[in-house]
Amino acid sequence: MPEVKLTVNGIDYGGWKSMRLARGIEQLAGTFELTVSELWPGQQIIKNVAPGDTCTVTLDGTIVITGYVDDVGVDYGKESHDVSVRGRDATGDLVDCSAIHKSGKWAKAKAETIAADLCAPFKIAVRSEVETGVAIEWNIQEGESAHECLDRLAKSKGVLLVSDGKGGLVITRAAKGGRVGTMIERGVNILSGQLQLSFKDRFSKIILKGQSASNDNLWGDATRLKAEVTDAMIARYRPLIVIAEDLADGAGLKRRALWEANVRSGKSAQIVTRLQGWSHPGGLWQPNTVVHIKDPWVRTDADLLIKGVTSFLDESGAITELQLVLPQAFDLIPMPKKKADPWEMLGKQQAEIDKLKRDAEKKAK
Repeated sequence: MPEVKLTVNGIDYGGWKSMRLARGIEQLAGTFELTVSELWPGQQIIKNVAPGDTCTVTLDGTIVITGYVDDVGVDYGKESHDVSVRGRDATGDLVDCSAIHKSGKWAKAKAETIAADLCAPFKIAVRSEVETGVAIEWNIQEGESAHECLDRLAKSKGVLLVSDGKGGLVITRAAKGGRVGTMIERGVNILSGQLQLSFKDRFSKIILKGQSASNDNLWGDATRLKAEVTDAMIARYRPLIVIAEDLADGAGLKRRALWEANVRSGKSAQIVTRLQGWSHPGGLWQPNTVVHIKDPWVRTDADLLIKGVTSFLDESGAITELQLVLPQAFDLIPMPKKKADPWEMLGKQQAEIDKLKRDAEKKAK
């Protein structure tokens, strides 16, 4: 039997009749909403749970959220008395609260150091799974939240910021969670599927403009830099100019342009599929992992990246909804140079993407 457990101040609460729990690489904090009838025999008294309480949420024995209760609601009628509890990972505080750190400036620091300094007051540990590059100069912009400051930093470095589900923040890149051994296949384990293709947010050319730090020999026009990335899939004239989040050198600006183009390209094709249960034979379905999906109804037989995982519990039982995108989304690989049929971009284009990624990795070494 699927089991979801909320632990608040050391007390376990079970017997939930409905649940929605969402995690993903585009949301800094996992979220949950649980509902239960407080009149069930033997049920712990939910009224002891209050906003601000520390909590964990466990699915099938695995802790997936560690944070705080945000809201508690009561809904009753003549023959019902339901209580709902909503909350988020500890990293949710980074979304809500302002960025504050001493003078608000770093003269020269690694990205993980800047992130750790911003997260320290919230007692959120930071670890990096990837190399973030050279130390940089960085500034907090007046009035921005900690998440907004961290998001700018992540974009400049081409990395992802995700919750580890245990109260910490992880700096990572796409697919670092590894590969799922279980295939998703129509007629086998897919309950329903949906394909969404959109070029609305893609552009024929993305131009990144920025400025490097000036000195006695380099100032004025000489400090203004730009980098361009072309998206061959967009045939008509659709330019986009993006201003870099902070000071950058030529290599940093090129990386930022590539990141912008890849994210837009990868997110332009998305599959949403529903599966029975919360787990596969290797464990829970997790964001930032790669899985093979074979479903002719959504024109796909390819490895895709799990961008988001939403776990449900309702009258239909335990259900998982996966948001799947192309692997080049959120990665620093060169854009494909050949235009492909949009309906084949989830299949044939994958071989080219894999080759480009291998070539980029060899070059980096």
